[in-house]
Amino acid sequence: MKIALAAGTYERFVFGYNWENDNLKKSFSVAAHQGPVKCAAAAGHFLASGGNDDAIRVYNLKSGKDLGSLVQHEGSVTCMNFYTPTDEKLAGGMPTHLLSGSEDRSICVWRVGNWAHIRTLTGHKATVNDVAVHPSGMLAVSVSRDKSLRLWDLSAGKLAARVHLKEHGEASRVQFSSDGEEYLLCAEKRVSVFSAEECEELIQLNHPRLVTCFSQLQTSESQVVSGSEDGSLRGWDTSTGEVTFHLPEAHKSRVRGLVTLPTSGGEPGHLFASGSSDGVVRVWDVRALGNKVEPVAEMNSTARVTCLVACNWKSSRGAHKMENTGVKVPTTDQNVDLEPQGDSKRQRKVKK
Repeated sequence: MKIALAAGTYERFVFGYNWENDNLKKSFSVAAHQGPVKCAAAAGHFLASGGNDDAIRVYNLKSGKDLGSLVQHEGSVTCMNFYTPTDEKLAGGMPTHLLSGSEDRSICVWRVGNWAHIRTLTGHKATVNDVAVHPSGMLAVSVSRDKSLRLWDLSAGKLAARVHLKEHGEASRVQFSSDGEEYLLCAEKRVSVFSAEECEELIQLNHPRLVTCFSQLQTSESQVVSGSEDGSLRGWDTSTGEVTFHLPEAHKSRVRGLVTLPTSGGEPGHLFASGSSDGVVRVWDVRALGNKVEPVAEMNSTARVTCLVACNWKSSRGAHKMENTGVKVPTTDQNVDLEPQGDSKRQRKVKK
């Protein structure tokens, strides 16, 4: 298995890195968008990036192909999340759907493979900041600048519940736990853990500075690492609310991305990566943080990192250079029953 990381940057580039033999090596760079890269998602051997040019670019990391652009949104693409069935027999560990959120206040659902646009979820009153899919694939959760959290019934394509985050303020990130029983969100100076069934807050992890991102570690269901605007990293035990480690100078400026390095076969993962506006991507080992604060590897992108993602996949022989295949990616699917909802919008042509 090969572990790949990808960092989006303010300078419109996406940089790819391979994690092999405890080393971080640059694998590709691509001028992905016409402006800053706002978000990215990765699963299986697929990578997607979203930009302020309203487009989603899709890449095949295994073949090194740039598959084209998805252009359904009418505003900057601010968040994305792949859905991969937990039962590998269903999809062989590959994602089946991609969800994307935008400044146009909508969430689009795409089918992986033919990249057809299945439907659009509408209801938020402001920019969608983040979206996550429940492990069952039946439910999604989104947070927005309208200071609300919304639960979506994906099978019916409609809103299931809405929560006003009055006490929390605007939430910037949201994730489901791996078992789907809880979801986590960060808003202003805290990370909160909620019961997915009751939408009840279970615990708050309070920070002295603004929380910019977080990621759940694979060492334990209750381990979370968070990043702040001051460049610091904190590890948390969500069952007790205690800080397990603190790296006050992990980066020189705000942390923009955190991701746990995936493993295969259900093995516990001890590595996570962080990316910052200082341009540096660092890999950390949770087991060593009690003894030293040095990262196990790092790479300077020489650009301002805006997001960071990781995935693992079975590599083919040889290295690939990312190239544009000129493939047209469809923006609608004529063979599905799920139709876009809300007011009708003109179909937008695919950008090559």
